[in-house]
Amino acid sequence: MVNKKMRTQKISQLSGYLGLISCLLILSTAGTCTATLFPAFDLNNQNGMPSYYYPVGDTIIFSDRTTSPDGDEVLAYNWTIYVGPNMNSIICGSNSTVDQFIFNPDASSFPAEYYMRLEVIGKNYPWTMNSTAVNFTINDYSEYIRANFSYSVDYETNQPNVTFFDLSEAQKLALINDWYWTIDGVQMGDSKSPIVSRDLDPGVYKINLTVRDKAGDIASISKDIVVNEAPEPAVDFVAIPQSGAIPLNVTFIDQSSSILPIVSYYWDFGDGTNVTNVSSPIHQYSDTGIWNVSLTITNSAGMSVSTTKNGYITSHEVSYNLEADFSAIQLTKADPFTGNAPFEVHFIDLSTGDPSAWKWDFNDGGTSSEKSPIHWYMRPGTYNVKLDVYNQTKKDPSSLTKDVTIVKYKIQEVT
Repeated sequence: MVNKKMRTQKISQLSGYLGLISCLLILSTAGTCTATLFPAFDLNNQNGMPSYYYPVGDTIIFSDRTTSPDGDEVLAYNWTIYVGPNMNSIICGSNSTVDQFIFNPDASSFPAEYYMRLEVIGKNYPWTMNSTAVNFTINDYSEYIRANFSYSVDYETNQPNVTFFDLSEAQKLALINDWYWTIDGVQMGDSKSPIVSRDLDPGVYKINLTVRDKAGDIASISKDIVVNEAPEPAVDFVAIPQSGAIPLNVTFIDQSSSILPIVSYYWDFGDGTNVTNVSSPIHQYSDTGIWNVSLTITNSAGMSVSTTKNGYITSHEVSYNLEADFSAIQLTKADPFTGNAPFEVHFIDLSTGDPSAWKWDFNDGGTSSEKSPIHWYMRPGTYNVKLDVYNQTKKDPSSLTKDVTIVKYKIQEVT
C-alpha cells in the first residue's frame, strides 16, 4: 500500500502544477491571475460516514464545499478520479453543473488507491480555474474487521428507549476507536453504544453502523429494527374469602402486571360502592347477595384495561346450625400418606354454620386457633384430637373429638 504521506505529497504537487498551468494560461491572455474560488469537497459513503478508507461495496459521494471571498459562484465542475500511483484517469465528469459526484468503483479492481481532483470554473471570472485533490482507498477489509451490533427496546418510560450494543470485531490487535451510527440515514451518535431516547413511532427503522480501527480498516453493517408499541397491561385480582356470612370482610389482592408503572386503580365491588387509587383494598359487604367485582387499571402511558368477575363474592345470613367437623392427612415430600417421624399432619376444617373461630387440641400438648392448621407429631400413636368452633350467633361452641390413629410412618385412620 502506498504511503499516505507520499500520496498526499503527490496530490499536492498535482494541485500545484494544475494551478500553475491555469495561472500561466490566464497570464498569457489577460495578464493577471485572480483566485476568486477556493475549491474543496467532502467525501462520505452512502451512510454518511466521512473517511479516506472504504470497504468493498460502498458508494462514495463527493460533495462540493467550494467558497469564494468575493461572492463568486461556480459555473461548472470538472470531477476527475485517478487510480494507482501513476495517476491514470479512469472517470471524468467534465463541465458538470452538479455540485455532487457519485462513485461506484468496480469491485474487480480491489484493492486500489484512488485520487479525486475537483476543478471549479468561476461564473464571474470564467477564465479562472482552481483545483484541489484528495486520495482515498477502497479495499476488502473483511479479514481484518467486521461490524456487528445488537439492540434492545424497553418501555420504562412513555416512549421507547432503544439501546444499541456494538459487537464489532477487529483483528491484528487493532482496537476499534471510531463508530458512526445512522437511523434511516440520519446520524444518531458516534459512541460505542449510544442510547436513543426519542419519540419513535411503531415501525421498522434501518440502522447502519460503520466502524474503523486504529489501522484505518473500516466495515459497515445495516439492520432493520422493529419498534412496537408498549404492550398493554394485564389486569387480574383475587379475593379472600370469596364467601361468608354478613358482615363479610373481603381482602382484594391486585395481581395485575404492566411494563410501565400502574398509576391508577378503580375498584367496583358490585354493591354500589367503589374505591380508587388503592391496589389491594379491604371491603365489607353488609347485605346478602351475589356480587360482581370489577377492576380497572391505568399505566403511565394512559393505557387502561378492565376485568369483571361475575358472581365472584357471595354474602349470606349467619347460619344457626353450627356443627364442627374435620379430617386430617399426613404431609411428606415423597408421599402424602407415608414418612419417617417426625412428620406433619394437615388438619382440614369441614365445619358448617359459618364458623368464625376455631380451637384445636391435638392431644400431645399442642393447640392451634387456625382454621386448618398443620401440626407435627413426633411419634406414632392414637391421638384424641378435639375441635371447638364458634360463630357470631352462638356463644357456646360446637365441639367434635376424633381419634387420629397414626401407626408407624402413616395415618391409619381418622374416626
